[in-house]
Amino acid sequence: MNIPYTFHYRSPTEEVAGKPKNRSRYPFATATHHRHLIFPTADFIIQQLDFPPFFIELFELKTEDTFPLSYEVFSRQYFLFFMLEGSITFTTPEGFYVSHAKSGHFAFAYNDKGKYVLDLPSGRYTALCIAYHPDWLLFFTEDQPVLNNFLLKNHLAEHTMLPYCRIDRGVGGWLRSLYSELQKGRGSLDGQLRYYISLILERYNQLAEAKLQTLPWQVKEYLDINFSFPELSIKYLTEHLMVSKEQLRGQFQAEFKVSPHHYYTCKRLALARKLMSTYNLPLRKIFHEAGYNDESALRYEMKQFGLL
Repeated sequence: MNIPYTFHYRSPTEEVAGKPKNRSRYPFATATHHRHLIFPTADFIIQQLDFPPFFIELFELKTEDTFPLSYEVFSRQYFLFFMLEGSITFTTPEGFYVSHAKSGHFAFAYNDKGKYVLDLPSGRYTALCIAYHPDWLLFFTEDQPVLNNFLLKNHLAEHTMLPYCRIDRGVGGWLRSLYSELQKGRGSLDGQLRYYISLILERYNQLAEAKLQTLPWQVKEYLDINFSFPELSIKYLTEHLMVSKEQLRGQFQAEFKVSPHHYYTCKRLALARKLMSTYNLPLRKIFHEAGYNDESALRYEMKQFGLL
């Protein structure tokens, strides 16, 4: 399996030769690639295992200041992402919201080819990312309805995800067992990787199914479909979903770390930029299709994001 993505850095860096076993809190002996990067205010350790149909990466970052980091996906890719320490907000290079990863949670996500930005204030971050070959996923998820529906429904999207779910005792135990296997060598690794990753995905399917029924995810699903409706507003949402403004804003903000208005504004502006670049149309020709009642409203929002 080819390396599915690469990191990009804006700060000058120095690379330390050799395996980072003395600096990493989670070294694994079977890593096929490893890097230890030193920045002016940060220390970044990356360990990767390329073992088809999986690509596993563990990264550990300790930074004393905001750390500018982005990554580039080379082709459409599915990930199971574990945020073990710290919290990260993902955006596009334009600043459009993608997702928020909370400490102690994991989620299944899809990224199309392109660049993505991570918001990393000072602190310590530890994350595990497992990328999958699509053919293996289609085979495995045949009897996992949430994951299977996600694969079939979202293959044309630029980026989308299922809920972040708490890493419970069962998932935590399987992760520890998986890490233990990564220490033993490559002889029996294939079967053990498939076994523990399958258990984790099965449990995730159960957790995500329950999470999708909660209010924040019902709101997100509605916004994903109806974000370009010009009359959409918080008042409209509260009446349609029969909840109070406090419930709507509070629960959505707690889950996604952005307001409902910010979420659907990002989707509207992404659509506007796509219409402009694809068809070379001026704002006056696309404002209504992008979800605005007049050109000035669209122009104002684009200026807020630095797009004009």
